[in-house]
Order: sequence, then C-alpha cells, then structure tokens
Amino acid sequence: MDYQFFSIEIKDKVAWITYSKPPINAMNAQAYREMADVFENTGKRKDIRCIVLKTKGKGFIGGNDINEIAEHTKQNHAEYQKTVGSAIIALQNSEVPVIAMVHGYAIGSGMLIALACDMVYADDTAWFTLPEVKLGIIAGMSFAMSDIPKKVLYHMCLTGEKVTAEEMLRYGAVNVVTIPEKLESKTAQAAAAIAAQPPHTVRVFKQCTRLWYDNRAADKFDMETIFTHEILETEEKEECIKAFFEKRPAVFSDNW
Repeated sequence: MDYQFFSIEIKDKVAWITYSKPPINAMNAQAYREMADVFENTGKRKDIRCIVLKTKGKGFIGGNDINEIAEHTKQNHAEYQKTVGSAIIALQNSEVPVIAMVHGYAIGSGMLIALACDMVYADDTAWFTLPEVKLGIIAGMSFAMSDIPKKVLYHMCLTGEKVTAEEMLRYGAVNVVTIPEKLESKTAQAAAAIAAQPPHTVRVFKQCTRLWYDNRAADKFDMETIFTHEILETEEKEECIKAFFEKRPAVFSDNW
C-alpha cells in the first residue's frame, strides 16, 4: 500500500513510523486503514527490533476527524468502528515492542493509540483527553482500561477534561516525561536498548504478555460499538455536533 499519511524510516533496526495529517493529525478512515497495514507489516519484519510511533506538527494525534464523525449513521458507523478497531489491534499485536512518542496532545483516539503501544514517552507539555461525551458518543474505553485507574477513566470519559503527562506518569500509563528538547533522544535511547536485546526472546516476551494481560479489548470495543449505535441518530447527538461546529455550549432537553 502507498501511504498518504504515514512514513517509515529504519535506523539501526529501529523503525521510526511518522504520522502526519495537518493541521492537528486527526484520524480518518483512510488513516486507520494505512495504520493497520503499517503495523501488520512492519511489526512482523525480522530486521526490525523496535518501533517508535511519532507524529509531526503541534501534537500527537488530535482524535477522529469530526467532519467524518458528523456523517455517521446507523448504516455506516459499524464499518467505521471495525476499521478503527482493526488499526489499533494491529498496533497492539506488533511482534516487536512499540514506543509512542507523545508531544502536545493525545486526544480521544490519539490517547487510545498511545496507550495501545507498549511504552509511552511524553514531553512535559503533553496532555491526554477522552472528550467523546461532548460529541454525544462513547469513548473507546476498552483500549484504556488496562492502563488507567477506574475512577480516573470514569472522570475522563464523563467530563472530557484533560489529564497532564505528569498525572499519567503517576497513574502508570506513561513511562517517562521529559522536556521537549530531550523527548526524541530519550525515546531513541529506550528503542536502542530494546533493539540490543535478543530478538527472538523479546518477541516471545510480547506473546506472553498478550496472554497475561488479555482483557478482551477487541470484544469490549465491539460492545461499545453496539451501544454507540443506539445513540447515533438521536437529537442529543445531533445537538452535540451542531454545537461543536457553532462553537457554543450544547443545550439538552429533558425529553429524550
């Protein structure tokens, strides 16, 4: 596949995968299809021993493209969710370790993509959020449940508020927080340390951890799709999307 949004550079057995989709690196269906292909192929190559996922621009990934989300109906939503799930699962199933290098922000699916990686290195400007509730849809909690304490996850999903990289570090969802000027060098050091280990042993370790930490994320994501399907064509969801584009608070009726 020819990639419109992804590029790959291999240095010393580390694959640096870069995502770029200006202005905010929002994901759309094509980006998810490319992401699935990138990780299904790169994650199996024997000449690669570690992967770093990074992005260009002012932030990591700015969630899903709202213009595309606004067009979702009960007829096309399930197919889109399948595309999203396939991409994140392909990342999780990479045979070699994946490090997310997060700067600026990781919004919605951007946060889930970061947490789907095996390690997360972030700079001290970074923040994470699951704002889907503000759009009248359900966040993809299934890909965050293993990394975020339950009460914190509830707070994020029900308020849409931001959590800083330092807070995520305290929760154990981020490995390292550093200044922006040192983010790439510290990430590179970690990738080089992994790449220096016996490659077959590292891959077997990843197979084991997938069994130990198997939380049926894919099945839970399918269940979230069913519940989201239920609210897709409600007046509430339409008001959320309209308010977003009109840059005003949403107004909800008690008659729902």
